[in-house]
Amino acid sequence: MRHKIMADDPASKTPRYPAVSPALIERWDLLQNELSKKIIHSDTEDWQLTEELHGLKRVAGVDVSYPSKDHDSYECDAYAAVVICEFPTMKIIHKEVQQVHLPVPYAPGYLAFRESEPVVNLLNKIMKEHPSKVPDVLLVDGNGMLHPNRTGLACHVGITTEIPTIGVAKNLHMIDGIGVTRQMLQGMAAMGDYVLIRDNANEILGMALKTAKDTKNPMYISIGHKISLETAKNVVLKCCKYKIPEPIRFADNISREFVRKMEEKSQSQKT
Repeated sequence: MRHKIMADDPASKTPRYPAVSPALIERWDLLQNELSKKIIHSDTEDWQLTEELHGLKRVAGVDVSYPSKDHDSYECDAYAAVVICEFPTMKIIHKEVQQVHLPVPYAPGYLAFRESEPVVNLLNKIMKEHPSKVPDVLLVDGNGMLHPNRTGLACHVGITTEIPTIGVAKNLHMIDGIGVTRQMLQGMAAMGDYVLIRDNANEILGMALKTAKDTKNPMYISIGHKISLETAKNVVLKCCKYKIPEPIRFADNISREFVRKMEEKSQSQKT
């Protein structure tokens, strides 16, 4: 079943992203609907069994950064980053950054088909070359089940790597039928307050979570793979010093710095 994307639907009559054909969107929908059947929505690891997360040693943040002019391009170069932090100190113990060429066009709701491959390649590199640094859980800058097809980037990465994965998004993906209002979000006052996000069939897709006392807007948390939503919330909160969980904040900063250097190099070559 395909779920409607409310904003910028590339399969609509006036798509914002004309490079993405309806046939490609249909194929992507089918793939995501099949992938959604493989998602494990419950806790699978011993460290997930206690609120203190005893046994959790390494948390990774995953991010892909683009030159500002290229994000919506048909294809572009970008930097993918995986930063692994010691838990609970959030000390960086390993990082991988790689310039990648993304030949897949961008379309809202289908980011996984653009970003999952370079992210998975970096994680596979860590598994092969640094097995002692393999993370116990991944925080992905993007959605998991809080997605029109219930299968966002975090689900793709988690299912492919078989690592417990959490979707951590800065913005709410507009999905047909979800019942979240501005008033509900404004009612969150303390760190750890949350609002469950359900669809019109009352299925829980994720939550809006206040991750820092002084932040105005919440983060949007959802299951990626092999973790419950309650444990996902617990992991994210224990990784936060500010609004964005430290592993993702580190990965974002590092990948953006590489993009900045790439842009400076490109600009200097023009002059």
